[in-house]
Amino acid sequence: MRKGVAEKLQFKFNFSLVNMLFKSKQENKAPHRSENTFLLLDARDICKSSELLQHKDLLILDEVNVAREWKEQNKERRLELSLPSKTAQFSNYVERVLFPLRFACYTQTDYLAVNSGNDSIQKCIQKYFHGRTVGRDCLMEKNYPILTDVNVETTVPEVVLIRNAATSRDYRDYIRLAWKNNFAALGVPVIFLAGTANNRKYSKRSGVHDVSSGNKILLMTYIFLKTEIATADKFTVGSNEYIKYESLEHNDIVQLDFQEAYSNLTLKMVAAYKYLLQKFPNLESIIAVNDDSIVNITAVQQIPRKRGTWMTGKVSRGYPRIFFWFSKYYIAGTAYLHRCYPPFIQGSGFIISRAAAESISRNICQFPSLNLDDVFIGIACHCLQIPLQHYPGFDESCLDHFTVHHNQIDRETASDMLTLWASVKKKI
Repeated sequence: MRKGVAEKLQFKFNFSLVNMLFKSKQENKAPHRSENTFLLLDARDICKSSELLQHKDLLILDEVNVAREWKEQNKERRLELSLPSKTAQFSNYVERVLFPLRFACYTQTDYLAVNSGNDSIQKCIQKYFHGRTVGRDCLMEKNYPILTDVNVETTVPEVVLIRNAATSRDYRDYIRLAWKNNFAALGVPVIFLAGTANNRKYSKRSGVHDVSSGNKILLMTYIFLKTEIATADKFTVGSNEYIKYESLEHNDIVQLDFQEAYSNLTLKMVAAYKYLLQKFPNLESIIAVNDDSIVNITAVQQIPRKRGTWMTGKVSRGYPRIFFWFSKYYIAGTAYLHRCYPPFIQGSGFIISRAAAESISRNICQFPSLNLDDVFIGIACHCLQIPLQHYPGFDESCLDHFTVHHNQIDRETASDMLTLWASVKKKI
């Protein structure tokens, strides 16, 4: 490799793809080849480059210590970049201190039961959305084109669905290195579900541009190695071309033609249900998780699967409607009249039966929309007579005993998730 060629290529890339080091021939050391055959820089070179230090999305892998030196040299800057805005911090604080107000919701017994009795669907809908009507065009009624598909065994009874943004390559790599293979060994497909990338990226929890994940568009330069440098091609991270290339390599991404947005999370799940129900004719249940989660396969296997309609996870009761306009969980009184929500299952991780997924997909357009996807699906389950079953360990932040580990307060980085995985992988 000629001296200075790396700088001439002007690498701007997501550090989650750094999985091996490269020593230049000038140092008389043979180049390392990673599984993905990427040409990469030595960690010390990364730390010296002001161009590369603009990005901190560095995934620490088991095989190499690429991140260690960089993190040591940039502790203060890393902390500064990771902090959410003052508004976001205040918003999170207000939401946490609202916990005592949940006791008021516990006095409303109608909003604590996990089903709505024998009410008709329309009567139930009017109970929760009094006076609201459904718009003429329901986006969740559409069948969105499949831009990228997987080639897997379609007769399996269960799949793992991971909600993931097209730009979040770092989280996909984390899961591939961590717990994906545990399911693959049992013949259970693990599928990342993504829409099309949106130029305006933000964190679901902080409400600001997400500097701690891959939820942003970067220019990534690949150098493909055979015996020497052959060619260099550029893809925009999260673009359709990028996803197709990554899918050819890993065969685990499904991309549908709808735009990623916080307001489209319910649409994303309904589109995913429709895709899975058509793709897997023998499907009996779906394990759905967020990409910033750790799944305990041993615990998940112990959860009973029954026939019929059901949904299992962490059932949350007594949650009030957030009326602070600056909160990401804000819902106007015109959209939802009541002070409290009925019980719902946290969307970070759950298992849903085929019959329940079919019922939701078939009837969802009868409901006026609500931006909070887990609350919205919870209301739909009440009206559609889908039992919500609480099972311990879902949406669990403690690593001592969990079914699906997930941090509700803040989105953990992919590198942090991999570090957490290293601490628990021998225990599960």
